[in-house]
Amino acid sequence: PEAMEEWQLTREDLIIRFGNVRDEWIKDDAYDWALKNGVYNLVRYSLQKCVDRHDVYIVTTKQKRFVDELVRERLRIHLPAARIFDTSRGRSKADFLKELQAKHPDASRYVFVEDKLSTLKKVKAEPELESWKLWLADWGYNQKHEREWAKNDDRIDLLQQGLTPYHFFELYEDGKKYEPNYERKLKAHELDLDDYQRLARFQEACERVQMGIETDDDMDLIYTTPEKYYRDNRWDLEERRPQISIPALLGKRSG
Repeated sequence: PEAMEEWQLTREDLIIRFGNVRDEWIKDDAYDWALKNGVYNLVRYSLQKCVDRHDVYIVTTKQKRFVDELVRERLRIHLPAARIFDTSRGRSKADFLKELQAKHPDASRYVFVEDKLSTLKKVKAEPELESWKLWLADWGYNQKHEREWAKNDDRIDLLQQGLTPYHFFELYEDGKKYEPNYERKLKAHELDLDDYQRLARFQEACERVQMGIETDDDMDLIYTTPEKYYRDNRWDLEERRPQISIPALLGKRSG
């Protein structure tokens, strides 16, 4: 606020200026811009599975056109632009959640994942949104004391790094308070949590290689992943043998 006052700029001014810089960057080198916008582990894998199975919307404080570009070009996920909303025109995320709830009155459940605790508190305070399950993503704009607060809240739960929404929905039983029950499910598949996360990251890295958008970190992960993760059927998240040719993927890097 102090700098904005010194420079005589408003929030709207900054949004426009940042947007103009991004537009010029994308115009000059869209691939470089997309590459500079890193993606958290498992996000693409999880988002794709959610899009395949559920009605997914993105509500963001960023300008819509940039999120649309990242989803299409960086993640290579088909999510209609009409399902992306931004708050740049003064509407709050809670306003959009109310709109979506009205649009899907027969939904079996409403889930909102957010990395800013203050936003979740505002949503929680809205009586009209009491049916929404609220998750605080612990890798985003929050601090340790906020994550501890969420752990003890009666409605907001903590979404751990490495367990993105798709995995959480698969591992958690639906209950009145959505109590965690993933340990039993992991044990049934002879997995521990580290194994589960490692396999999901491995599969996502393979998908990016197949799409031609891999990074050096992806290839390093593939090189260093023990063979058991892709040879033994029990390690596959989809409970079927992965259709991935590891020698071909590794050959791509050397070629």
